[in-house]
Amino acid sequence: MADEETPLAFDASPAVAADACVVTELEHRLLGNPNIEGIVLRYGFFYGPGTWFTRDGDVAQQVRQQKFPIVGNGEGVWSWLHVEDAAIATSAAAEQGNPGIYLIANDQPLAVREWLPAFAQWLNAPPPPQISVEDALKTSGADAVYYGTQMRGVSNAKAKRELNFQPRPLEWIADNAVAHAS
Repeated sequence: MADEETPLAFDASPAVAADACVVTELEHRLLGNPNIEGIVLRYGFFYGPGTWFTRDGDVAQQVRQQKFPIVGNGEGVWSWLHVEDAAIATSAAAEQGNPGIYLIANDQPLAVREWLPAFAQWLNAPPPPQISVEDALKTSGADAVYYGTQMRGVSNAKAKRELNFQPRPLEWIADNAVAHAS
């Protein structure tokens, strides 16, 4: 898992790598400015009201229509963050954070092969299809392959330690666990 010292994904797919370069440059400008006490918050994938990852969000529609597949082995690891936890962490960082970078995500980074079927089940949608890396490259491109097979999760240990960050568990994983326990 990545932490605040881990470089961003410069070796990812072209678009993701380009974004990593831009973000790194902005962070260096902010944190390198002696006249500003800069705090950088790198958020996980947002879920909750108003996001793509909610029962009525864009990704939910794609999952219901079988248009959001597991790519290859599904080993890309995603870190998640409820939008309300993002607001809480942002406020805490502004009030008590030290200059530097904080990774703001929940405690449970999950591989696509784990979170996507659980998300589909939570939506009462069919299980997601699985496609090869080659087919994903042809139909969705290199970014989809990167997110599906190579992305790494992050550790929120610094935010928990320094900001007393207490994120909630991923909604559809927690709800599915309760449903299976009943």
